[in-house]
Amino acid sequence: MNRPLALKTCRVEGHLCVQCARGPLHLPHLLRHSLRFSGDSDPERAMAMALPLALLLLLPLSLAQRPVDCSLTWTPCRPPLSSNVPPSIASRFECATFNVPLDYADPAAGQAALVVVRYPASNTSAYRGSLLVNPGGPGVGGVSYLFGSAQGLSRLTDGEFDLVSWDPRGVGNSEPRITCFSSASEEERFWGIRSLRPDLQARGSLEMDQSVEDFLAQAETIDAQLVQVDEICEDAHGANRTYVGSAASARDIASLASALDGADSPINFLGYSYGTLLGQILVNLFPDRVGRVVIDGVIDPENWALAQAHERWGPSISEAETVLEYFAEYALSTTSSPFSTFSSPVTLISALRTLFSDLTDLSFRPNIQLGATPAEVRITLFNALYDPGGWADVAAVLGELYADVERVKRVLDQQKRGGERAAVRPGLAFKAWMEERGGEAQVRRQGRPSNDGVYGQSQESITCADAPSPAPKLSTRDVLASLVNVTHTISPTFGTLWTADLMCHRWAARAVERYTGPWGAETAEQVLVLSSSYDPITPRRSAEHVADLLGPSGRLYIQETVGHTTVAGAESETLHLLRTHLLAAPELDRADTTCAAGEEGGGGSNGAARMFGSTKMGVWVVLGVVVAATAL
Repeated sequence: MNRPLALKTCRVEGHLCVQCARGPLHLPHLLRHSLRFSGDSDPERAMAMALPLALLLLLPLSLAQRPVDCSLTWTPCRPPLSSNVPPSIASRFECATFNVPLDYADPAAGQAALVVVRYPASNTSAYRGSLLVNPGGPGVGGVSYLFGSAQGLSRLTDGEFDLVSWDPRGVGNSEPRITCFSSASEEERFWGIRSLRPDLQARGSLEMDQSVEDFLAQAETIDAQLVQVDEICEDAHGANRTYVGSAASARDIASLASALDGADSPINFLGYSYGTLLGQILVNLFPDRVGRVVIDGVIDPENWALAQAHERWGPSISEAETVLEYFAEYALSTTSSPFSTFSSPVTLISALRTLFSDLTDLSFRPNIQLGATPAEVRITLFNALYDPGGWADVAAVLGELYADVERVKRVLDQQKRGGERAAVRPGLAFKAWMEERGGEAQVRRQGRPSNDGVYGQSQESITCADAPSPAPKLSTRDVLASLVNVTHTISPTFGTLWTADLMCHRWAARAVERYTGPWGAETAEQVLVLSSSYDPITPRRSAEHVADLLGPSGRLYIQETVGHTTVAGAESETLHLLRTHLLAAPELDRADTTCAAGEEGGGGSNGAARMFGSTKMGVWVVLGVVVAATAL
């Protein structure tokens, strides 16, 4: 639709730049701008030059014309280290650095520098502006993500958008970058184990009083380490730790949209997982600028902003055990899985918990060298719940590990009866499996994404910057006790996983701006809220709650699949709805919807495969737990 446009003008290296935004366009206004840039001191000659320019600008304009951007200088991109995009496609990407205030309330604080990537629209005759995309986090950069997903998103949107992503402040190659240790190896040496986080040891599901006490006994050592980490980070970065909060990142999105599409332009945004939190802050800070906005795999903003950081974990994994049951049913139905001989999902899940407990017991035996720690195996299973497309592989390797540990237990029993003693190393096949897939570092470090090889403490920094100040006298033992409660009441299998939230009571820095609500703004356009029926880390109830908070400004759509975000099992009906919403087609109504897998569109996950080439689009990370999905 053609709309009257207003001008935003600036000079860059002596060149006239014009940015267009929705609003009135008047000849006197244009004449003033044209006279300003005519460069002639003689009034008659200046008017003679300015009038044709003004009339030219009054020619019919539409959003199909990309405004000249004065704020970013685009150059060819260096493909990310993890990119497997063909050179012919990689050459289409453009990169730039975008400067924003460190503190939007205090310009004197300085500037952050965001690394931005753009995949230009291919359908310029129907150009719709920029679609800003955030893949999740906190701690995941958008540059690598867009290289992996741009082609699929461009097909979905008919090439009508410039697709834009960026490394948020504190993440990847953007500045400020929070790097408390000089390298991952140095941090590993600090923790004294192979993990970049405390490797919590939990026997089984903490059913016995002694196992609970053994678990809580780790608190003193972990507490000392957490205090020291905070001191190291404060010495290294000081006030910069207060400038990486989500509220500032949401304001960055609005600033970037203005630079790309014009001041006060509609903001088009697609956010997954943690990106849904950025999206919710964005639409509530700038409700009048909301354009086409979609959030998928939704974080409950009130839980994030108001709860003590360590209390976020339980509500976030309220559906994890249900998804685990689906995984167990799948493993039983797959004849190639070593678990196929188990009698029921219940017995298989019990066997997995026994596996974790056995690995914990074996880790304390001096003559046994484990190929994988209990925490590594537990988080591998949790990660698998995000994407059912990888269940066959994970079921196979965990089944082999279970058989391996059972064999070791028999050997140890024979040794106890006088048999020959020898060192045993269970889990070597599991270790080889991780290394083969390039995932060893991510699993061992319990969730820290690589961001194109850039190392840093972005997860902890952002997660804790957003958290309320810790409650008085809150101790690390209290935090671990909360995990015991989560294990007993919500998730016996995953309650004791370590996440970045568990550091926040000893992480002193908080963001200079924390957005805590309200969350129900009346927006210029409706926000599409997506969720799968059972999501291991952002449960359906969070999406339902957010839709309730948005009221008529939100539309909820539930895809009846399991996995993290609707992308994990994308159905053709979901893709149609997403496409319709982003392209502002008239078929979209305001009713909430639930759609079973394969309904209406009839294509099932094949619909996603046709549209994206793969149902796995990138990387999702939330609450400090990472899943590295195969990029498109």
